[in-house]
Amino acid sequence: MIEAPTPRRAPGLLDGAAIVVTAVELALAGYIWRFGPAGRIPMHFGLHGEVNGWGDRAEAAALIGGLALAMGGLYAVLPAMALGRPMMRPAAGPSVWPAPLCSSSPRSSPVCSSICRSARAPMRTR
Repeated sequence: MIEAPTPRRAPGLLDGAAIVVTAVELALAGYIWRFGPAGRIPMHFGLHGEVNGWGDRAEAAALIGGLALAMGGLYAVLPAMALGRPMMRPAAGPSVWPAPLCSSSPRSSPVCSSICRSARAPMRTR
């Protein structure tokens, strides 16, 4: 059995912007690797802004370049994986997410009670 060819998505403005951003990030990584400051560079900061991780210019360039390639690769692969598929599947039935919040105690909040009532109500169809 011969399968129909997979439709291809035409490149658009966002594709061009992603290529340009990836190229600029790779150029920045090369610049840092070649002309970056010698010695220790702060690479990680704690919650209060103090430096708790150090590296050199090769580590900084590898981090920036690796992240640029990973993000460019993801941008190239993910749209092809989703081609022809809906972004979100419709729900199969009524939503049950507030069920753990519901309780029959007299101390339950009015907001929780109204959410629980609407979750138990049958869904209207058009």
